[in-house]
Amino acid sequence: MSLIFKISYILRKKEKMYTLLNSINNIFLFPSHFEGLGLAAVEAQYYGMNTFVSSSLPAELNVSNYIDFLPLNEDAWINAITSCKSVNIDSVNDCKKIIHGSNIEYS
Repeated sequence: MSLIFKISYILRKKEKMYTLLNSINNIFLFPSHFEGLGLAAVEAQYYGMNTFVSSSLPAELNVSNYIDFLPLNEDAWINAITSCKSVNIDSVNDCKKIIHGSNIEYS
């Protein structure tokens, strides 16, 4: 089973996550010195949240055009957060296609 399939399966099980995340958040912050994959950042992108992660996290987290990899310095984070724009639905749909893959079918 591929990593993309596993992530897609996990996200499908959390049907109410979209409502929860979007009702309380517009952005997702993930400052970290050390992290494996950082699945929470993938989930945030899946649900259309501007995602800011530290530059030490793996490039595989980049599944959308609304993730920023930032150095762990306060000014960089403040500038990125204060200048972020709303995510449009087409970008969210593109991200979901990347995560789900084009040939995965669910029953």
